[in-house]
Amino acid sequence: VRQVGYQEFAGQANLRPALGRVNGTILEVRDQPFFVRSIQHNGEPFEVLSELGFNTVELKRTATIQELRHSERLDMWIICPPPESAGLKTISAEYDRVLAWSLGQNLDYTDLQRMESRTREVRESDFREGRPTVAFASSGMFEMARVADILSVGFEPMGGSFALNQYSEWLQQRAELAKRTVPLWASIQTEVSKTVSTQTAALGTRVPPMPLAASKIKFMAYEAIAGGARGLRFLSRSRLDAQNPVANLRSLSLRWLNAHLRQLEPWISGG
Repeated sequence: VRQVGYQEFAGQANLRPALGRVNGTILEVRDQPFFVRSIQHNGEPFEVLSELGFNTVELKRTATIQELRHSERLDMWIICPPPESAGLKTISAEYDRVLAWSLGQNLDYTDLQRMESRTREVRESDFREGRPTVAFASSGMFEMARVADILSVGFEPMGGSFALNQYSEWLQQRAELAKRTVPLWASIQTEVSKTVSTQTAALGTRVPPMPLAASKIKFMAYEAIAGGARGLRFLSRSRLDAQNPVANLRSLSLRWLNAHLRQLEPWISGG
């Protein structure tokens, strides 16, 4: 009896459309095409990330009320996992600044059942109807696209054998596997991969600074756009506000790149 009563309550709650919604292969915010420029959060103040030109912050866990209020004040958006109570308790309007619910990282075929279950719980609980879910997928694009509203794919090619000018073709292949039914976000590398850092450390006692050139990060971003990306997910393992030369250079590079991307947004947000 309690479960039926809850379902009726949740159904009544889902009367207000989400601020961000998927329309075909385009993400819209307040009925306008929106190009995501998200950065993985490592504890930096949201003000710092906003000043660098990011419009979205990706969190590893559910956003706190304070983070939601900060993002609203800065006109930023959040991507994060849904609350653990989803399926048992209504997700209130306090979460309006969540652009999309994350279904998990490095997802593949083995995660499909869990994703479907979690998606049902979120749909039943969310005060906002139609808020997208995003899957950070490593394989199974066709199956993932049937569960998630957005697919985010990519890897860290710089420092390896992969030719960076083939990134657009790699992304197009993933879009084809998903039958081009959902928006595709692409990962953009901003620092040397952990694998390369580990290998370098094994060769000596001291690891030298190894910043990536701003021109290479920009080239990868443009390759992603050419490959049909409807959003860019900037990968980051370390703080952008750290007081060291590598972090300072990376911050300046990303500020410069985001300024370029803002000029292109009227064209790339709608494909």
